[in-house]
Amino acid sequence: MRIGRVLMAIGLLLIPAVAAADGHRAGAFFGYSRASGSSLNGVIFAADYSPDRFKAASIMGDVSINSGPHRGGDVTRVTWSLGANAGHSLFTKWLVGNGHVGVGGVSGDGSSDVVGILGVSVDLRVHPNFSIRTQADAAIRGGGGDDYSRYSIGGVWRINK
Repeated sequence: MRIGRVLMAIGLLLIPAVAAADGHRAGAFFGYSRASGSSLNGVIFAADYSPDRFKAASIMGDVSINSGPHRGGDVTRVTWSLGANAGHSLFTKWLVGNGHVGVGGVSGDGSSDVVGILGVSVDLRVHPNFSIRTQADAAIRGGGGDDYSRYSIGGVWRINK
C-alpha cells in the first residue's frame, strides 16, 4: 500500500525535528481508534517511560483493538508495538508534537504478521498532567497482509519529572 510507505517516509523525516523532550517521566494514552482497510473502529492504549538520561526520548508501547466488517466478514484486528517516542513543544508549552516508531505484531484480520509502526501525534495540554491527543500511524506489514493506517483521539495522563 503506497500510502503507508509515504507516511513512513514523512515520519522518518519528522523524527529528527521532534528530538527534544517535553519534560515528562511517564505517560499513558487511551482513546478511540479507527483503522483503515474497511473502517474498523476500536480503542488504543499506549504508555511511555523516559529514563533520567534520555531527555529527548522515551521508550513506548501500544496496543489497539479494532473491530468491524472487513472483506465480507466481521474481524477483530489486534495491533501491538514497542519502540521509541520523541516530543517537542510546538510554538507554546501547551502544544506538543510527537513522533514515534515501533516494531510489533498484528493479527485477527486473516493473517498474523510482524508490523512496523510509524506515527505522529499532537497533544493539546489542558493541564500540566493532562492532554488531548490526535494521532496518525502507518502500519507496514512484513507478511502477506495489507498495510493500513490508524487514526486515534483520546486523553493523555502524564507524570512530570
